[in-house]
Amino acid sequence: STVAQDISPEAITFNALSDQALNATLSSNTVTVSGINDAIAISITGGEYSIDGSDYTAEAGTVTEGQEITLQTTSAATFSTTQNTVLSLGDVQATFAVTTLAQDITPDAFSFTDATGATPDVWVASNTITITGINDAAPVTIVGGDYSIDGATSTPAAGEILNGQTVRVTGKSSAAPSTASTVTLTIGGVSAEFAITTLDDVTAPTAAIVFPPPVSWATTESLTIRGTAEDDYSDIESITLFVNGVESTAEVTIDPDTLKWRSNIALEVGDNTISVNIEDSSGNADTDVASVFVKQNSTVTHADSFPHFGAKINGALSGFIYPDESLNTLVLSNYADAGDNGVEFGAKVILVDLTTGVRTEQAITGMTEDHIYIYNMVWDAPSQQLYVVAASRSSDIPALYTVDISD
Repeated sequence: STVAQDISPEAITFNALSDQALNATLSSNTVTVSGINDAIAISITGGEYSIDGSDYTAEAGTVTEGQEITLQTTSAATFSTTQNTVLSLGDVQATFAVTTLAQDITPDAFSFTDATGATPDVWVASNTITITGINDAAPVTIVGGDYSIDGATSTPAAGEILNGQTVRVTGKSSAAPSTASTVTLTIGGVSAEFAITTLDDVTAPTAAIVFPPPVSWATTESLTIRGTAEDDYSDIESITLFVNGVESTAEVTIDPDTLKWRSNIALEVGDNTISVNIEDSSGNADTDVASVFVKQNSTVTHADSFPHFGAKINGALSGFIYPDESLNTLVLSNYADAGDNGVEFGAKVILVDLTTGVRTEQAITGMTEDHIYIYNMVWDAPSQQLYVVAASRSSDIPALYTVDISD
């Protein structure tokens, strides 16, 4: 008699796989069918099988003793998820379990190179770093600046970054010297700071005296002096005035918005050299940044000559500020007595440089010889002409002249 039919195979086992990538195609270990003496049915759910190296299929079929079987499946699309593929051989079943890896959005530690010696109040970019150690999009936030991923436009808004992408941060330096500002970037709970330290301020502030002019005469015992100050990086700490080298006790008032300053100081009789000392909050100082000369005399007479002896003012009946870009030239009408500086009777103008106090003379030629009195002058900018009304010492009938100032 023949042997009895045996279609109950020996148990088979497929090794479980863990920490697998998402959506990955994976194969099992190979098992051998044994314990049967006739063909048995084979079917599968959740994957495919291959018999003796043939193409993978999910269709039901049959196997016989000694044939080899390998399974194939696709891992889950989510983290920490188990995908089960169940193979049925006759009345025996075996499961091929594939589990995906856990989500990791905590990157490896990263850092930025701090910036030093930065110009105050400017945007400064960090070095570029590469993010590693994550397997999913990690959240990105920033405090104190902007960030850029893979060279994209910088943004302060929250976002996401993937493994292998690069990131760079930018922050604005402090408006003050020797001061640090910090940008903090956080990715998946890991943070790094980018510190920006401004340069040390070693430059002294500057100041200018707006009034009085560099050389002037005062008949009052005190004088209101006005000026401006400037410092690129630090605040103005103090402005001190000196009169003839002695510190004035007068208070100096500074407008913090415009840095204009003023003070009312007492004058000494005679010559007064007023100088300005200035210091900023970084300790930089200029001990003689600006100065002016003021002669104080309450009994001025016409016989006094001041401050420039080379061009005496005899009769300034008219005058105007020449409208050039600097507006620092005063034009006064004048006349010359016989013998003054070798000039016979004639009309002239005195040019007073309000920056230096220096006077120069300019003779007006082509006028009637005895028209030495200039009663009025008007400057006409469009024609670049000076209109002069002049007359003689004895005549009551004036004449109108146009003067070409180029010659």
